[in-house]
Amino acid sequence: MALESFRTPQQITDESVDRFLKSSYNITNSIARSGTQIVNAVAKQKEDQQKRNDERDLEMQQMFDKANEFGSTGDAKLDENMLAFWNEKVDQYFKIKNGMQDGTIGKQEGNKALSQINGMVGQFKSQAKYLAEQTALYREDFNNGKVSSTSSQQSQNILGAMAKGGNVQITEKGGILYYFLPGEDGTVPNDGNLLNGQTLIANDAQDVNLYQNIPDYTSIEETAYNNQIKPNDINSDYIKMETVNKGGYKYTYATFDETKRATAAEDMVNAGSFKGAIGNEKKMKSYYQDVIPDEFLVANDLDPDSVWHEYDDSLSQEENDAMHAKQNKVAQLYMANEAMDKFSIPPGGQKFFSKEKITTDTDTDDDSDGVDVKFTTQGGATYPAKMQSTFFGKVKAKKDIDKELANMADEDMTEAFVSDLFLKKYPSLMIKDPNDENKYIVDPSLNIVFDGNGTKGVVMDAIYENIGLDSEFDVMQSDYDKYKSNTGGSKPKPY
Repeated sequence: MALESFRTPQQITDESVDRFLKSSYNITNSIARSGTQIVNAVAKQKEDQQKRNDERDLEMQQMFDKANEFGSTGDAKLDENMLAFWNEKVDQYFKIKNGMQDGTIGKQEGNKALSQINGMVGQFKSQAKYLAEQTALYREDFNNGKVSSTSSQQSQNILGAMAKGGNVQITEKGGILYYFLPGEDGTVPNDGNLLNGQTLIANDAQDVNLYQNIPDYTSIEETAYNNQIKPNDINSDYIKMETVNKGGYKYTYATFDETKRATAAEDMVNAGSFKGAIGNEKKMKSYYQDVIPDEFLVANDLDPDSVWHEYDDSLSQEENDAMHAKQNKVAQLYMANEAMDKFSIPPGGQKFFSKEKITTDTDTDDDSDGVDVKFTTQGGATYPAKMQSTFFGKVKAKKDIDKELANMADEDMTEAFVSDLFLKKYPSLMIKDPNDENKYIVDPSLNIVFDGNGTKGVVMDAIYENIGLDSEFDVMQSDYDKYKSNTGGSKPKPY
């Protein structure tokens, strides 16, 4: 084994010292040789540090300038508070960065905090815009009495404060912004008014307001009234017609029959006119609380302080169901009465319905062309000129026979009288006497019994049938009656 393998500890130490001293000598010589470059190195260090300071200042200015992106909330005081809040966050931002650099704040923890602060910029931008819109809407709706009492009271208090330039402030927790009305000490009271910024963003995305409007069922009420009451129908069960004759015309006026109000309300409800309205729980909660007067609820045996479809734990399921059903009925009855109040003619008032010329027999029988309005079927088709001419011929024939027999009774309808009448005007109702070819008798198939018991009616029915007063005539007569009510009684021009 070689000797050099047996070195003493002292030998090893001495060699280490020699190497260190040699190295130190070389370093000293190196520093001495580069001594002339020291000034340049220090200048470079200062230059680098200034560059870092400038970058920091630029970043800080950019962070402060981000407040210009927020936009206005419409409330100068809140805008001021928002700016002050952001300036504090910018200061916090750079304290965190400095802490990360000197090691007092962990990198992961610091980056999370910086990210939350940066994320507030987008929140401010969207929330400021939404709050400005909501404040403007709330101010207008509140002044017009459209804001529901079922709306969030916290939202109303904050929007109301913003509308008046009140001191709404901002705080933050976990990167989420909160808007609040401070207490006397400037902090959020335990029972204070607080708006979550995330709620604002969600509402804005869904086009939802921070408050609820009182529902307006006017269009539903109008439809229900027109469908059930039929105010323009002369045959309506709920409308009274009154006529006034003046200057050769008959004026017809319509008025709502107040004696049938209760029946009309029940009929509207039973027809399902308001079924869709009461199916909206959110709107009906407001309608029940804000629109229906307490007196109406009391009159219908309901507690005026009750809540729409609220479940009462002290009652059984059956009792709760019965209460909700009663609320449904009472609410619909109120809507029905509202419909009549809004759209019917007020008691004692009148609505012009029609103007009709008062005609004499001569007026009706003349051959004038009449007024320029089409005589149509129920379906809207115009009756052909030939069909109209035939119809009016039958009308005249009917009027003639009615006039001729107007003052005659059953006992006047003797066989001799009827035979003479038929032979002169309606010969087709006669036949030759089978026992005497030179004699004519009333057609036995008409079943006219000359006993003075309903004879006149049977005779007139035979004549009506003979001149063509059939079912088609009846339909045209009905259409013509409606036509006359719209034209003052004149005959139409043929088309």
